Amino acid sequence: MKEGIVYLHSIAAVIVIGLLLYTVLQPKQIIPPSDVTAQASVNVVYEIS
Repeated sequence: MKEGIVYLHSIAAVIVIGLLLYTVLQPKQIIPPSDVTAQASVNVVYEIS
């Protein structure tokens, strides 16, 4: 069971890091959707943990 939790955490971490990189590398016009997506992924991480 613990392995599954660690697996979910690592997936969530990769997604969050990817979104942060995506947000930083994108042109500034795409910030509002990225902020919403990042907030949603943060909520998912908190729900998992």
